[in-house]
Amino acid sequence: MLTCLEQFLRCPQRILSLTMKAIKLSIVLACLFTVSCKKEVQVIRPEVIKGKIDSIVNVRFRELDANAQRDLDYRITIELRVKADSIYNARLKAAPAVKATQPNGGQ
Repeated sequence: MLTCLEQFLRCPQRILSLTMKAIKLSIVLACLFTVSCKKEVQVIRPEVIKGKIDSIVNVRFRELDANAQRDLDYRITIELRVKADSIYNARLKAAPAVKATQPNGGQ
């Protein structure tokens, strides 16, 4: 009984077919490699890099500032009432009690 490998090796047509496929694949890969290596390396000046970084930072900063402003507007409506109530209650406790007097000496 022949193993699968022996059966495969007895058929020279298959070996030739696989060899041709490998050769074609190698040629295609070699062409792609040479074409891709011919590109010029692009050198970016430090001023250009700094300009791009500054523009990105400015955009992010504006977004962060807008988010903070929205958060402040939302929170101020909630926290301002509580703060105003606590200040009012503290002033009421700190103020001396004023006795109610009736006009004309209480008569």
